[in-house]
Amino acid sequence: PFTTKATVNAKDLARVSVVPNPYIARSDVDQLSGRNATSRIFFTGVPEEGVLRIYSVSGQFLQELSWKKSDLTYQGNNAPTGDLPFNLRTREGLDMSSGLYLYVLTATGSSGNGQIQRGKFVIIR
Repeated sequence: PFTTKATVNAKDLARVSVVPNPYIARSDVDQLSGRNATSRIFFTGVPEEGVLRIYSVSGQFLQELSWKKSDLTYQGNNAPTGDLPFNLRTREGLDMSSGLYLYVLTATGSSGNGQIQRGKFVIIR
């Protein structure tokens, strides 16, 4: 989106989505290096700075990602949002198994106002 707003609001965060959702075994967004592929999804439309926490359905805390504008991909035209890649691994470095997962995204920084967006995504392996 083309915008010059200085702050993030709840409406902006409502546009955050997970691509692909559901993630089924392999995806066009997987990162390829030689013969190996790293599974990944993207959180699209995230603000310039924030914290993303991922939980299992049972409430187990699995991963936390913090990012700045330089960590986002597909930034163009000075848009205040971008896409955040996530490699589908837990804090311990284990691959996440099939299931339903919940995320809590908190916009931080001077424009974030501590706004929160919650959502879910599915992995099918």
